[in-house]
Amino acid sequence: MVTSATVFLEQMASKYIWWKTPEAALRYPDRLMAQIMDMGTFGDIQALVLVIGEDRLTDVLRHADPGWF
Repeated sequence: MVTSATVFLEQMASKYIWWKTPEAALRYPDRLMAQIMDMGTFGDIQALVLVIGEDRLTDVLRHADPGWF
């Protein structure tokens, strides 16, 4: 099932994980979300919060690998 979150992340993948295909970037959604939070425009980050939710993004922050931020 394709969700709005999946569609949003697919749209953001080529912009924020430019060195991989969107399909490859979507295999690691936490990395993609961290990259958006780290490098994203204000609007992209606001959209990320609306689509993904604060709780999920807090979890990404708490479990980020070294070097993600």
